[in-house]
Amino acid sequence: MSVVNGASNVQVFISYSWSNESHKQWVVALAERLMSNGVLVVMDIWDLKHGHDKYAFMEKMVKDPQISKVLVICDKAYRDKADARTGGVGTESQLISAKVYESVEQSKFIPILSETDEVGQPYLPTFMASRMYCDLSDDGEYEAEYDKLLRTIYDKPEKMRPPLGPIPAYLTDGVSVQPKSALLLATKRSTFDGRDSALLIGDYFDQLLIDLETFRMKSPGADDVDSEVMLLIEQMRPLRDGFISFATTLAGQPLSSNDVDALHDNLERLAQLQFHDPTSKLRYALSLDQFKFFVYEVFICLVAVFVRRGRYSELGKILSSTYFYRYEHGDLHPDGVNVFNEYVESLDSLHNRRMGSKRISITADFIKQRCEGSGLEFDELIDADLLVHYASVLNGGPVIWFPRLSVYAKYSRTVPVVTKMISKAYFERVKCLFGVDTLDELKLLMSNASERATLFYGNLRYGHNVTPVSRIIDFDKVATIP
Repeated sequence: MSVVNGASNVQVFISYSWSNESHKQWVVALAERLMSNGVLVVMDIWDLKHGHDKYAFMEKMVKDPQISKVLVICDKAYRDKADARTGGVGTESQLISAKVYESVEQSKFIPILSETDEVGQPYLPTFMASRMYCDLSDDGEYEAEYDKLLRTIYDKPEKMRPPLGPIPAYLTDGVSVQPKSALLLATKRSTFDGRDSALLIGDYFDQLLIDLETFRMKSPGADDVDSEVMLLIEQMRPLRDGFISFATTLAGQPLSSNDVDALHDNLERLAQLQFHDPTSKLRYALSLDQFKFFVYEVFICLVAVFVRRGRYSELGKILSSTYFYRYEHGDLHPDGVNVFNEYVESLDSLHNRRMGSKRISITADFIKQRCEGSGLEFDELIDADLLVHYASVLNGGPVIWFPRLSVYAKYSRTVPVVTKMISKAYFERVKCLFGVDTLDELKLLMSNASERATLFYGNLRYGHNVTPVSRIIDFDKVATIP
C-alpha cells in the first residue's frame, strides 16, 4: 500500500511487451483507467528512469511487498518472447520463473489477455498456462472483465463467502446423528414448487416426530429432572433450527386451503407429544417438559415467520382453529392455540426452587438465549407471542393465550401488526387474523371479549408487561389513512 493524498492505495506492476505502438497505447490506456480507479500503477514508462538497473527494477517489482499484484499483459509477442527467453520480456520471464514463482504468493500474478489466436485461444506463456486469466481482448466483454479485474485487485469479489456458522449442535451435544428431518427438508426444498406443499408438510412432520422420539427422558424420576430437561432442550436446537427453515420455506410458497389444513393437522400431531409419555404413569409428567418447551418455541417461531412473510390469511386460520389432543387411552379434548402453550413446570417452578433463583420465566430466558443464530430476532418472537395473545382474546377461544415472552416486553409495548392497522390498506390485509371482514365486526369482538379480558389482565402475573388489547387498538384511528 502507498499513501496518496492521505489515502491508502493498492499498487500493481504492469509487465508487457512493446509489440507495437498500438499495443503500447492499449496498455497505457488500461494503466490510466486503473489509476483513475484508485490503483497506483507502476510501469517502466513512468517509473524506470535513466541510470536505473532495468533488470533490478523488474525483480524488485515482482518481489516488492508493496506491489500487491503483477499484471502480465499477454499477447502473441509476449508469449513468444517469454517462451524463447528473448528481449526484455524474456528477461522478465526469467524473473517470473519457477524459482521466483515459488517464493511469491500465487495470487500475485494476474495474466491479462489483450488478444487471442485465430480460434480464440489465449496467448499465455508456458509458465502461466494453467493460471486463471482476465480476458480484455473482446470489446463486448471488456467492461465486465475489467470489473472482475478491479475486484480482484481490491480483493472485493462480487460473490462473497457467507459467514462461518457454528458447529452443528448434533456434533457436540451428544446427539449421535444429524436429525433426519433437516436432511429431508434440504432434499425437499430443492424440488419444492408449491403444488407439493401438503406432501412436504406431512413428510417433514413424519420425520420430525421420529427425530423427537430420541429425546425422551431417560430417568424421569430423578431429583434433578430440571437439569435433564434443560440438556434435552439444548440438544433439540438443531430440530428448532430445522423447523424455522421449514416454516420459512413454507411461507415463501403459494399455499392452498388444503395445504393450510395439512399444516393444522400436523401441528396437532406435534402438540400431542406433550400429553403422553410411555415411560411414566403420571398424567402430568415432568418428563414431557422438554417437548412442552419445544412446542411453545417452534409455534412462536412459526407465527413470527408467517408475520415476516405477510402470510396473514394462513396464520389467521391457524390461530382461530380448534385442536384436539388426548391423554393415554383418554377421550379427545378440544382446545385452541393454547394447546401449544403448556406450562413448563420443571423450569419455571422446580428449577427456580432448586437453584434458589427468582426468575419470572426461565422458559422466556431460554428462548431469548437460544435466539441468536436462529435467523429470527428476539423482538419478532416477543411480537409474535403478543399477537397470538391478542388474537386469542378477540377470537373467543376457550383459554386466553399467556404470552410468556412478555417479561422482556417494555411497558405499553405495542405490536406492529396492530399499530399499522390505522392504514385502511393494511387493515384489509390483516383483518383475517381476527376472523373479521369489517371494522364493525372487530368492534363487536372487542365488546364481547371485554369481560374475560378484564379478568385476565386483572390476574396478570407480576413482571409480565402486556398492554390490554382495548388500549392498543384505537378504533377511532383504525383504517383512517390509506
